[in-house]
Amino acid sequence: MHPSAERQRFQGGVKLAGISETTLSEDLLWRTMLGYGTNRLHIFPMSGRLDLPGHTNNDTGTDTVNDTINTDDRRYRVQLHSSITYFLESFLGDHEFKTGIEGAVTWNTDTDAVPGDMIFTDRGTKEELTAAQLSGAGLPDQVEIFEPGGLTTTVWGNTFSAYLQDVWRPFRGLTLRPGVRFDSSRSYNDAADGGKEIYNFNNVSPRFGVAWDPFGDNKTVVRGGYFMYTETGMLTLSGFLSRSAKSKTFKFNPNTKKYDLFVREDGGPGGTEVKPGLKAPTMHEFTAGIAREIFDNAAISADFIYRYKSNYFEDDEVNLQWNRAGDKVIGFRNGQQRQIYSLGTPDEAYTRYMGLDLAFEKRLTDNWQAYVTYTLSRLEGTTDTPISAVLDNPRQAKFETGFLPDDVRHNANVTLSYDLPFGLQVGGTASYRSGGPYSKMFKNGFYNSFSDRRAQRGFNPGDDLDDPSDDVELRFPDTFNISARVAWRLKELTTQDIWLIADVSNLLSSRPVTSIENRDLPPGSPTEFGDELGIGSPLRASLAVRYTF
Repeated sequence: MHPSAERQRFQGGVKLAGISETTLSEDLLWRTMLGYGTNRLHIFPMSGRLDLPGHTNNDTGTDTVNDTINTDDRRYRVQLHSSITYFLESFLGDHEFKTGIEGAVTWNTDTDAVPGDMIFTDRGTKEELTAAQLSGAGLPDQVEIFEPGGLTTTVWGNTFSAYLQDVWRPFRGLTLRPGVRFDSSRSYNDAADGGKEIYNFNNVSPRFGVAWDPFGDNKTVVRGGYFMYTETGMLTLSGFLSRSAKSKTFKFNPNTKKYDLFVREDGGPGGTEVKPGLKAPTMHEFTAGIAREIFDNAAISADFIYRYKSNYFEDDEVNLQWNRAGDKVIGFRNGQQRQIYSLGTPDEAYTRYMGLDLAFEKRLTDNWQAYVTYTLSRLEGTTDTPISAVLDNPRQAKFETGFLPDDVRHNANVTLSYDLPFGLQVGGTASYRSGGPYSKMFKNGFYNSFSDRRAQRGFNPGDDLDDPSDDVELRFPDTFNISARVAWRLKELTTQDIWLIADVSNLLSSRPVTSIENRDLPPGSPTEFGDELGIGSPLRASLAVRYTF
């Protein structure tokens, strides 16, 4: 990215809440919270030029001239939570009943515009471009022209939930946690699109947990449970199904020296549709574990977690007809050169997580404390975000299942601290994390971007794209980090509760790779597949003073 194409980001907001906690009787507690929140996210060109179109060179992978985004997103929420807790003793054991309701109204006003109302896509490798072109735009290829002025939409939704749960101790050493939750939610698109109801979900989710002390000595716990969660929706869906910025794409004509070869039309009021029978995405979670005190104030534990989330909100493209390779469009089902996206909750959009957590915890006694954890896990599926590129191209379906970006197999942390005389405390954390997956991406001729895979997600297809036997798994390098802290509490010397704190992050100043070039760029590009594009921050230190009164 050239300096002229960099972007600026502003984000901030306000949250206000009032909380009331009332003891109605010795066994009855009433808690209510009323809140309001607002947040703004504004992204715009660093240059400040809103009249100048940006350029992207797909051959060299560089952005030049100006940024291509000018978006202003404002979000608002009003919410009310109210719950009652009732303690009941000696009724088939002891109970802690809790019931409550939650409600919220949210709305989102979003303004999207494009600097200069155009985005130029250039071409040309490093050898084809002059030094002047390398510092600016490349050779002409395509231009996407948007309706002037941008587009502003407002969408809104509401949710209501009610729940009932119990912490039941039928006898000493056994605790049961049954519960059930009802969620109801709706969302509506922009008034200019008819203000139509996008979804109306009503779901019941059971949960049950159990903890057992098999020896009755308060030193061992065997625990587990089943928990069901449902996604109540998000305003992203209403925004997706409202009209979008209308654009037309033209290819450069070397004969006329103009962009006059029509490619396609995108956006507008008919660019998206919704499939019938939307259902709320659901996650099923199973847990099982055991913990044991091994000496005073110290325990070890092991927990297994399995989660399966299905039916993500996902769109697919329903108008394009692809060639066999899936990198070029050979026709349009309705005869119009445009994309049409259809939103659904397909079974193919899912994630599956399995993890084993091991831990050792030593609470603060004899001047020291420690917390040591290790997680062995596996995360796979097709997507872990809504409305992604998954399912957009049916020719890509066979490559879309695999390890997801957050599939970190090994994660270990050791945190230690020791209290010295005169209020001094020293401590630190050592962390190890294995690298997550990434995929080699190939150019799609229709989208004019690197959005295609030629092997399973998380793999490089090797030299022979049709031979899976030479596919190679791709992973970021592992990372290791040490942080340290020295804190001095001056209360013994000053009688005031004053802390002096010094923190050092990344003590070894290791610079792990955070970004890798994953595009199959042609020879002569400024970067090649596998090049390191970003590294982590170096050693950082901070000093702080804390005064409590």
